[in-house]
Amino acid sequence: MPPEGDGKSGATPATATGAPPVEPGKAGKSGSGPVAPPKPKSFHGTVEVPAETAKARLVTIADEVIKLLASDPNATIRVTLEIAAEYPSGASDTIRRGVSENAGQLGFKTKDWE
Repeated sequence: MPPEGDGKSGATPATATGAPPVEPGKAGKSGSGPVAPPKPKSFHGTVEVPAETAKARLVTIADEVIKLLASDPNATIRVTLEIAAEYPSGASDTIRRGVSENAGQLGFKTKDWE
């Protein structure tokens, strides 16, 4: 008895497509094939943005990633911005005061100095 398949490749229909064979009783809802893998339900991404190009990079990220994520009206999108600044000799009072005031007015949840 010749092997199953198209007679040319020697592969069976299940392996010719790269899909694993489906066991009887384990087919999809229609009973006609394998069950599709579940769709991803969330995205998490982290990117470092150089301070020198932050304005342009953040706009690009908003346009090319956040906007696309938000194109599904059923999606819930949360964007969190984390800023870490280090001053080897200590931050000046002017910088500390200005950043603290601006961060407060912009609704920062945390705005700690150490």
